[in-house]
Amino acid sequence: MGLPVYGANTGVGSMKDRLWTVDDLVEFNTALVKAHHFGTGPLFSKAIVRKAIAIRINTALGGHTGCSVDLVKAFLALLERGVVPAVHRHGSIGCADIGLMGQVASVLTGTGQAFSRASCLTPTKPCAAPASNLL
Repeated sequence: MGLPVYGANTGVGSMKDRLWTVDDLVEFNTALVKAHHFGTGPLFSKAIVRKAIAIRINTALGGHTGCSVDLVKAFLALLERGVVPAVHRHGSIGCADIGLMGQVASVLTGTGQAFSRASCLTPTKPCAAPASNLL
């Protein structure tokens, strides 16, 4: 696995010193998304969420984020296919955008809610419709 890279092949937070094996990484990444997939309140508009994904792609293309090419391709696929994750406006104080981007990532892992061009896509329950003034 090479040198330890925080969050790429090690844990995060209190698990930062744990070096993951290749087999551990899939489970770790899935658990990380589940742990940070939270939000409350009304949903952001589809346009705002699409812009947030585009900004994340642009940031990753700078080459300093440590994310994989596959993640960038997955974000691009959301935009190209018109799939917009349902992202609630409020995350957690002090967590920057981790809760908000966790809601985006949850769609990529099949656990989150999203809107397609015409309808709501969800693995478990109906999506709350964004407020009409946000669309």
